[in-house]
Amino acid sequence: MNRIWSQFRGGCILRGNLIKFNNNMTSQIETNLKFEDLLTERQQLAALTRMLTSKVRGLERMVSDLTRDIKRLEFDRNLEIEEKEKEKEQAKATAKQPMESSATSPPAAPAEKKKITQCR
Repeated sequence: MNRIWSQFRGGCILRGNLIKFNNNMTSQIETNLKFEDLLTERQQLAALTRMLTSKVRGLERMVSDLTRDIKRLEFDRNLEIEEKEKEKEQAKATAKQPMESSATSPPAAPAEKKKITQCR
């Protein structure tokens, strides 16, 4: 009680069980309470900011992974398309090649294969 009384000495009047503070002391107490409320709110906002920052980082990782996967899929798709085009070109080239040889010259007779035997 002495500690509380010494803190408010000169700024309050004691009448029975009622302590009446003058206006200066009341405004100081209100200011301190507002300051405490603001500090508490700031701590809550800081905690919320840390939580949201970690969530944002996680989302950024997910987006970068998705972007990398999409680029990989596009690259694979382009390779498949190029391979199909090459196969088509090769098929056309092989189809044209026998036609060209038959049109210019008669088909070549198959060469007789000689049987090679090994002597031991």
